[in-house]
Amino acid sequence: MDKPPAELVFAHVSDLHVGDPRSSLTPSIISPDERRARVLKAADKSGAHFMLITGDMVSVPGDYKNEYPQSQKELLEYVTIPMFILRATTTYTPQR
Repeated sequence: MDKPPAELVFAHVSDLHVGDPRSSLTPSIISPDERRARVLKAADKSGAHFMLITGDMVSVPGDYKNEYPQSQKELLEYVTIPMFILRATTTYTPQR
């Protein structure tokens, strides 16, 4: 970008909760993974200059060893615009 745009547009996505078992409790014709993919793809294609991702990236309590890599895989697969991630409390809380 040579000069700042006249209007700065961003997409805001929050609380992806990768691996959260509660996301399967509500009946749906698509899986939680597909729902997340659709949201990320739509935000990516929205015309925004960047994406702001806030909230919990993974579930609580969860399987962090699998959820973090899955979260990273999904973001790298579906998002092509710059991302800024502001993690929430569950993302900071290590599970032993």
